[in-house]
Amino acid sequence: VPTSFIFLRYLCPIIVSPHSFGVYSSPPPPQVTRTLVLLSKVVYALAAGIHFGAKESYMTDMNPFLDEYRPMVSR
Repeated sequence: VPTSFIFLRYLCPIIVSPHSFGVYSSPPPPQVTRTLVLLSKVVYALAAGIHFGAKESYMTDMNPFLDEYRPMVSR
């Protein structure tokens, strides 16, 4: 099973919606929810070995981070 599948189907939904999985007791405020969505995008991109491109140009600043930490993830 590819790692990206596990992140996409299991871990990223928990990050985005922790209250749905019993990790947190109530839904987070909208600003926190947005931060969690962005965090899950970065985690998934790291696991999948992809870069952010034109579709999500606001996330391209994270590409150097992905390049730096991808070797640690792919071990």
